[in-house]
Amino acid sequence: MVGIASFAGMVTTLLITILVPIILAIVLYRHKKYSVISILVGALVFFVSQVILRMPLLSGLALTDFHAKYSSNALYLLLVYALSAGVFEESGRYLGFRFLRKNHLNWENAIAFGIGHGGIEALLLAGSNAVNNIVIGFMINNGSYEEMMAPALGAQAAEIQDALINTPASHFFLAGFERLSAMSVHIGISVLVCLAVLVKKPILLLLAILFHGLVNAPAALMNSLGLNIYLVEGLILIMAIAAAIFAIKSRQKFASYA
Repeated sequence: MVGIASFAGMVTTLLITILVPIILAIVLYRHKKYSVISILVGALVFFVSQVILRMPLLSGLALTDFHAKYSSNALYLLLVYALSAGVFEESGRYLGFRFLRKNHLNWENAIAFGIGHGGIEALLLAGSNAVNNIVIGFMINNGSYEEMMAPALGAQAAEIQDALINTPASHFFLAGFERLSAMSVHIGISVLVCLAVLVKKPILLLLAILFHGLVNAPAALMNSLGLNIYLVEGLILIMAIAAAIFAIKSRQKFASYA
């Protein structure tokens, strides 16, 4: 049986992925008017850079002998799963500001861009996964999983069932907690990339790529190095706080270019 606490974690994560971006967007708009298009462009950049480009490439790479040979190599994991996210997303973010938001290069639109980028990521990754877990969890508990879903899943059916039943409830809460950290990171990086376009300093784009890779590094190396999940989330939280502080303090920098 999937426990009540596990369901609570799934529901909490789902609510975070839906409500937090909406609340942030409303609060920001009430205090600092911005173009709603900035949120949509931020979401579009994530969708194109990750869902259309990077994820299919990684899926294809995972099927190769090259990947099988180096999949336990720490440097390979950092380049493929950590740094590549920075390269794809920050390049997309730069192009989004440079060509689609070139007349809205201010602090509030940079924040809005980050809300859109982080919000769609949260919904597509953690939110959809939470919905899937909730549905399967209910099916396991009412006995319909074996009859209705397991045959279609084949050998994976038992693994999925075992994971939902035996995964600590705290891990389901952590998924939502991680989305809060990721949202902060995306907002901070969006501000940095917007500044890169505004002040015409490509070095800031490079910093954004490296910081994004650094944020993804603990998760990318967690299994190969045997890192504790709470340590990983703690490291990500520290970087998320740093990103939030940067985003807040950078407001004065944008004001000097107004």
